[in-house]
Amino acid sequence: MLLYSSDAPAGWNALPTPIKQKFYDIGQKGDWTAQEAYDHLVPDHLKDNPDEVAAWMDGDPTLGINDKDVSRIESGDNGGDYSTDNTVMEDMSVNRSRGADNMSDAEFDVTTEVNKVDAQVIETHYDAVSEVATEADTLLETVTESFFDAILPAVAALKVGTYVANRFDTTKDKLGYGSLGALGGASLMITPLGVPIATVYGVYATYKLALKLGTFLDRKCI
Repeated sequence: MLLYSSDAPAGWNALPTPIKQKFYDIGQKGDWTAQEAYDHLVPDHLKDNPDEVAAWMDGDPTLGINDKDVSRIESGDNGGDYSTDNTVMEDMSVNRSRGADNMSDAEFDVTTEVNKVDAQVIETHYDAVSEVATEADTLLETVTESFFDAILPAVAALKVGTYVANRFDTTKDKLGYGSLGALGGASLMITPLGVPIATVYGVYATYKLALKLGTFLDRKCI
């Protein structure tokens, strides 16, 4: 799920409070600040999107990313502290199954490789989500432009043509003057005045629809 716009500022200052709180909690465990913990524990290429940071810290089962712990390389029982030199993000179950033992060199290497894969999976996923969202925005903009460029003049032509035709009695006059009115309405909509006129009409039409809906609901409630 995409919670934060990809256009938002990146980095520590852009993190929402709930995500920052995770690092404040981590910072209290050692002699380091919350931001220092963030800078050390989160891969740089995930820091451009708070969603990616959240997935990295909490895991994401839909992506096959397990929940992670801030794991100490030298265990706490052996005097290891929470610091940039003695911590790494690690699969929670792996970290807790180790108990009071130190992390071996082999375990550290495996953890590092797993983290690289997890970080790449997270980034690829959210980049794809962002791309889809951008394409959707572009499509909406295109449809809106198409409405004003093509559909709106047609609607205006119909409205004006019908109005003019109704002012006359004979079929010949209705067709002749109605066609002229329709042509004039369509021409007006493609001028700079067309958009504000359409906006005002849209507000008016929405207001009338709301009144009709209110009347209908009142009748249903009687």
